[in-house]
Amino acid sequence: MEFCPSLRFLTPQLLRTLLIRRKRGFRDRNAMILTLEYCLLDLKMPVRPDSLYGLPLVPLANGLFTAFDKMGVGERIYIARGDEYGLLKDSIPHQLVDSGIPEGIHMKLCDIAQTEDLNISFLTCYLLEKLFLRLLPAEWQHAKQVIWNPGHQGQPSLEWLRLLWTYLKSCCDDLSEFSKWPILPVGNNYLLKLVENSNVIKDDGWNENICSLLLKVGCLFLRNDLPIEHPQLKNYVQLPTATGILNALLALAHNPENVQKLFCDASEGELHELRSFILQSKWFSEGQMDDTHIDVIKHLPTFESFRSRKLVCLSKPTKLLKPNGVSEDLLNDDFLRTDSEKERIIPRRYLEVKEPSRAEFYKDYVVTCTPEFLSQQGALSAILHDVKLLIEEDTSIKLTLSVTPFVLAANGSWQQPSRLYDPRVPELQDMLHREVFFPSDKFSDPETLETLVSLGLRQSLGFTGLLDFARSVSIFHDSRDSKTLAQGRRLLTCLDAVA
Repeated sequence: MEFCPSLRFLTPQLLRTLLIRRKRGFRDRNAMILTLEYCLLDLKMPVRPDSLYGLPLVPLANGLFTAFDKMGVGERIYIARGDEYGLLKDSIPHQLVDSGIPEGIHMKLCDIAQTEDLNISFLTCYLLEKLFLRLLPAEWQHAKQVIWNPGHQGQPSLEWLRLLWTYLKSCCDDLSEFSKWPILPVGNNYLLKLVENSNVIKDDGWNENICSLLLKVGCLFLRNDLPIEHPQLKNYVQLPTATGILNALLALAHNPENVQKLFCDASEGELHELRSFILQSKWFSEGQMDDTHIDVIKHLPTFESFRSRKLVCLSKPTKLLKPNGVSEDLLNDDFLRTDSEKERIIPRRYLEVKEPSRAEFYKDYVVTCTPEFLSQQGALSAILHDVKLLIEEDTSIKLTLSVTPFVLAANGSWQQPSRLYDPRVPELQDMLHREVFFPSDKFSDPETLETLVSLGLRQSLGFTGLLDFARSVSIFHDSRDSKTLAQGRRLLTCLDAVA
């Protein structure tokens, strides 16, 4: 072959040099793509970026071409991997590499992007957040909540939001990078800013009562028609569990003491349903509940008081469980109504609801409330019968009951058993004022008197009795009773005998 010095092979390097110098391309897009493919044919890793500066063959999503350039000179050009293309194509097609290029060219451009020396780069979470000013309405930045009309007036479509969360799940470890923007879809067409420990709950197909109640108190449901998933999502959206609901309520109330106020408009059916859900044993046995959750539960007005059956919380005043073996007629609203032993386990074991012993129950809630039971047929005798049995079981209660003013005296006052006298002793009847120092007729039947004797009802005078004798003389005198003189003489005789 005859050598011709004016002819040269058109190598990729030579073609790049010619195109860069003349800054001209081709009119036909396919020809441009083919030229780019040839120009990149001899590129090897690591890529020498200076061999590409000014080459006007970068194919863009808007159908035009731009030139390779140094990073930081001009606008950054993004090359997408996976679903990223759909996030950018409608808003910044002039900064996005065309997705329709051959796979070989795409791979070469990805190699170039990895050098981070040219204006072609991959999309990162940091860069995506900076692009939000162009991808979303600018006024949305820092907005806590916005009304979302998908696809209207520059607002993102359903598909765009789906692509966003798909990208976040696969590429972004830290959701807090996007905390300035409302990207969380809730309820009926609202977007919320990402806020930790919020009142947003995952929609798990709640029943009607629970759903209605949560909406009434101010909770919001994450939309379930979009695949919103991320390892950090639990920091911003509550799980559909008891602790999730409690966290959402705490987010609304700010502290446990205010939780009860959230339920002003709740119906009894809704509150019963909430109690049934929260008090499932699985939430407690799995160790999900901490002290704060327990405190919130105590302030939920979902517990049924025994007497009135009103729904109340466990605090202010503190509630108790009914002791075994006591009559329901003796219970007041300090006690909770439970329908089975199973219902008592959670309050007793985890919510610190105490179950007093029978002795404590009678001492604190029956004997001290004797006036309330006087009008109930047979209640008094039943109480005193139980008291007698309790004394036989636990003698330690005897001292407490002996100084408890639960015995009605004949004058209508309530006295300690140890401050009254047995009316069956005639000598005492003769010496002491009948109405002041003896039980009333309701406490004077033989069985009741025997019980009171065991609790200190006096059957002899003693030194204290002499003082009561003197008081009786004084009362007789004040009432101008004819017995005053005779009783006074008897008192002096007794004092002489003691002296």
